[in-house]
Amino acid sequence: MQLHGWLVGLVLGGLGFVAGTWTRDGATTVVSSSSPPPPLTRVVAPPEARALPAPPSLTADEVRAILREELAQRDTPTSEAPRAPEPPTNEQVAAFDRANEIVDRALVVTTWTENDRARLREQWIHLTPAQLADLSRTVFPRINDGSLTVAFSGPIF
Repeated sequence: MQLHGWLVGLVLGGLGFVAGTWTRDGATTVVSSSSPPPPLTRVVAPPEARALPAPPSLTADEVRAILREELAQRDTPTSEAPRAPEPPTNEQVAAFDRANEIVDRALVVTTWTENDRARLREQWIHLTPAQLADLSRTVFPRINDGSLTVAFSGPIF
């Protein structure tokens, strides 16, 4: 079932690519293979437009002073260090336990159903990002290795 959807996407993408290469400038007319390509013209900017402005003259001492100043600013903390995430609340812990029970039951029967998805979505809104990532690290590898079969079409979660 998943392979079929992937294959359809690949075929449609390929057809879109082919159609895009046959059209010109976003128009809907197809370019004939017998028509010659438009002539190429080379545009060259005048030399004064291509020249970069001369860098300012700095002495070695000035460069060292600038570097020291930049390094000193880099080493000075400008903001607070990132804080550790807040520990999950009791409600989040309970929701995570219920979500793990749903996933564990699905792993035992080796099938992920629409009912499992619906029940997990009820818990989803109460979970922390770390808990969501943990569930994803449990479910997706099992689906990928075939030990958990998805019994429906659509999003897994």
